[in-house]
Amino acid sequence: MLILIVYTIALRIGHDNYNFILDAMLIALQVVLCLIIAIFTNARAFLLSAGLVLLIGFATCFAVVGA
Repeated sequence: MLILIVYTIALRIGHDNYNFILDAMLIALQVVLCLIIAIFTNARAFLLSAGLVLLIGFATCFAVVGA
């Protein structure tokens, strides 16, 4: 979750206009990586992390673009 916060803030502060497409792609990449790690390590925490990143990340994306 900390990684999600860092790159969302970095994308928001780094540019005058918010690039939500890049943020959405980074969120999708993080979800895929969490799922791959969950499969190979058999850890349920990464499944939960993938779900939370997906839910919170895209909600944040939607809220920032809508505002």
